[in-house]
Amino acid sequence: MGKTDVYYSSNANYNDMSDEDLITLIKSDDKCALEHLINRYKSLVNMKVGRYYIIGAEREDIEQEGLIRII
Repeated sequence: MGKTDVYYSSNANYNDMSDEDLITLIKSDDKCALEHLINRYKSLVNMKVGRYYIIGAEREDIEQEGLIRII
């Protein structure tokens, strides 16, 4: 999320929630739950991205593709 995006949510503790619970919240338009789910898997995507190289692509582009696949 960009620095100008501000979302408010309940005092839910996302760390204790399963992915399925987070997806339920995301479907009810909870932007914080979406951001938490993306951050939960960002390091895994970055680790996997290191194995791939695409001519003409930037590392950030490949990371974005990985995150889009998760979503």
